[in-house]
Amino acid sequence: MRLIVGIDSFVGQAVAEIWSSRTVRFRATTRRILAPESDHLFLDLKEPIQGNFSTRFSSAVLLASVSDIAKCEKYPEQSYAINVKNTVALAKRLSEDDCFTIFISSSAVFDGHLPFRAYT
Repeated sequence: MRLIVGIDSFVGQAVAEIWSSRTVRFRATTRRILAPESDHLFLDLKEPIQGNFSTRFSSAVLLASVSDIAKCEKYPEQSYAINVKNTVALAKRLSEDDCFTIFISSSAVFDGHLPFRAYT
């Protein structure tokens, strides 16, 4: 069983479509309030990771993040918690369960101080 963390994202939807078309078994997380018929797992990376998933996953794709740069600049602590601290904690938790974890990023990774760092 595979896991998509961030099914509500553009990439999460695309991965779900591809896996569904190939009959890949997967579950997905959302931070949205769940409808009773939803089979998604609730996970909000604003909060520290609590407990374990009831299912063991063979692989996971981590796609949940705050990607709006203006929001990251306006709410740096919350963005750090979601994009770094709690995502790393989730990756560690999955890794402890021998789950192959894929984390994608963007070209907008920065430390919040310098708009561009020269390569050394």
